Amino acid sequence: MYYNRHIKKAINCNLKDYPSVLLTGARQVGKTSIFEKEYDYKIISLDNINILESIKNDAVGVLSEYDKPLVIDEVQKEQNIFNALKYLIDKDKK
Repeated sequence: MYYNRHIKKAINCNLKDYPSVLLTGARQVGKTSIFEKEYDYKIISLDNINILESIKNDAVGVLSEYDKPLVIDEVQKEQNIFNALKYLIDKDKK
């Protein structure tokens, strides 16, 4: 069952104003679900060991292959991804 979430308004405002948005929170509260149900964004998960290993080896190259906007689930599993994200966002601003 999917519940409408009040945070959607804040997400929408931030998506308009910023090139990236980080949504954090407790486990199993619907962080990924809101993007699956409310937005037409590609979602990748670093729970997928193949994606995780690819990101570890060449984060900029792998992330460049995806259309934007992109949701990266379980982003905390690879801390170096943030450097790649900063580089790509600064380069493109999208």
